This record gives sequence, C-alpha cells and structure tokens, in this order.
Amino acid sequence: MKTFENDFNFVMDSIKNKKNIAISRYGDGELIIIEGIAINLLDKGVGEFEFDPNNEIYKLSQKLLSESFVYHSDSYFVGVACKCCVGEDRFNYMKIKSTQKESNLTWANIFVNSNYKRFTNELLPELKNREVVLICHEKGDTTNLPFNVKDENIFKIKSNAWLHNLHLIDDLKRYISENNIINHVFLISAGPFANILVHQLHSFNNNNTYLDIGSTIDGYLKLPLTRRYLRGGDTLNKTCIW
Repeated sequence: MKTFENDFNFVMDSIKNKKNIAISRYGDGELIIIEGIAINLLDKGVGEFEFDPNNEIYKLSQKLLSESFVYHSDSYFVGVACKCCVGEDRFNYMKIKSTQKESNLTWANIFVNSNYKRFTNELLPELKNREVVLICHEKGDTTNLPFNVKDENIFKIKSNAWLHNLHLIDDLKRYISENNIINHVFLISAGPFANILVHQLHSFNNNNTYLDIGSTIDGYLKLPLTRRYLRGGDTLNKTCIW
C-alpha cells in the first residue's frame, strides 16, 4: 500500500541519487479542463488560468493537457487527487482515466499538506547540490530562493500560461539541446501548463528531472499566498491516504 511519506521518500532519493524522474500533478482544476468543463481562476492571486470549452483558442492547450495525463513512461509519474480530499469515487475515476499503472501513480498533493515541511526542510536544501532550471510567474521575485539557479536558467511565464506561453515548449527543447542540459532539476510552477511542460520535456529528453511543484515556492517568490498550507493552515497536519 502506498503511503504519503514513502512516495515523498522516493522523490527525495531520486534527487539525491540523480535518478531522473518526472512528476505531473492533476488536481480538480486540471481534471475539470480534461473533462471539458469551464473554469476561471484569473482573479486568484496574480492570476492563474481559465478554460472556456466553447472557445476554439483553447483546443490545442486542452489536447496537450489531456495527452499529458495519459502519457506512459517508467520514469513518469502522475499525481491524482486522493480519496481523503475528493472522495473515493472521484479518486478511482482519476486513476482509471489516467490509464497509468498503479506504480506510476502518486498523490497530486505529494509536495503539500504534511509533506510540505519536508519539502521545504529537505527537498529544497538538497537542490543546492543540483543544477536547477526554474519556470515561474513573471511577477515572481527570484532573488532570495533557498537554492541556486542561474539567471539563464530562469524562464518567466504569464498568467494563463497554458494558452499564452505555448511557444516555451519549443524554446525549452531548443535550450536543452543547444546547451546539452542533462541531470538538471526543472521546477515548474505554471498551473496546467506545468503538466504540459513536464510531459513534453520528458518525452523529448528524459535525462533530466521535471517536477510540477505548483504553488510550493510562492512564498519565496513573494507571490500572494493563495493556499492554506502556505499560510500555516490546518492542512499542514493532514497526511493524505491512498
């Protein structure tokens, strides 16, 4: 049986031992988009994302997101919403819809709730021993991060990035090829665009680690703290179950 702690241990061991993996996490927002349901979170924080199923401009982005959910690789892991957060029916639905083997599934919440303290106290410091590439919101302040990242390894995105920044897929592939980027850790904070990037970059070059880290470093980036766990909420004590 999977445990919240052991899945986090797996990520930590992979980073320490330079075993390259990819983690793409799907919460309610991502699943709603895959199902073709409208959502608008552009008024949240500095602006997150929106999806209008009746607008053709979102067709390609939705297709790429859906493909990322069912992409298969031994080193690619899909995070789904757990039964303690969304109920057993929704949890099982996501597992089945992802078409992933059980061994390639993990928690959408793997870096938050009771694992968040370990994320900040263990995973982020461990990144000082790795080369890091960061993809984050253009309003993020990257001057005081708890790990080292070169200016040329920082890529900024706009709100609703999964629509407005799709060019970054090819830009990053070219950057990886031209600079022979291997054994780097890509930290991607970009809403549903993170899922797309993790898939696209891993399928292009699986010699790096690609992590969808969501809002976990918003505090370090001096962005609005829109999640309870970032504000010291009671979810920090919640250990999710499988």
